[in-house]
Amino acid sequence: MARGEQSSATERKGTYPPARQDQCRTFSFTLVRVEKNYVFDTPKGKKTLSELFDGRSQLIVYHFMLDPGWEAGCPGCSFLSDHIDGALPHLEHHDVIWTAVSRAPLAEIEAYKKRIGWRFPWVSASGTDFNYDYHVSFTKDDLATGKVLYNFTENTRIRGRGGNGITRA
Repeated sequence: MARGEQSSATERKGTYPPARQDQCRTFSFTLVRVEKNYVFDTPKGKKTLSELFDGRSQLIVYHFMLDPGWEAGCPGCSFLSDHIDGALPHLEHHDVIWTAVSRAPLAEIEAYKKRIGWRFPWVSASGTDFNYDYHVSFTKDDLATGKVLYNFTENTRIRGRGGNGITRA
């Protein structure tokens, strides 16, 4: 589903005042139908994308740039993630779960997570097309074209970063 095509359930019910409804539309997220059955490695075994919802009505997937073999994650992703553990109770109160997804194998994710001291859910998409299908990882051929689709927008200022992750040029 394209950006802004569907309003939130709260907005449809009209429980927000009109000014707040406009604000909700301004900050709408891109909604897309998921057709593939993605399976992720988690500390509790393999889980499908729908199982990552963990009984909640909403799932925020954060694509954390940590490729196989990297000793540390993307500095921007790491900075943002330093602030997630404190926000989780607030998200859960609103029936939302937040999960990071990376291409690195689960053992590398867990080692980095332990070293930094994070507790938020973080799963591995290693061996799946998930990051490629959602245009947050790119093949060398993709990057060689000089144009990639990133964050639902064509971008010519992205280059590889020591693997198939991305950085802005």
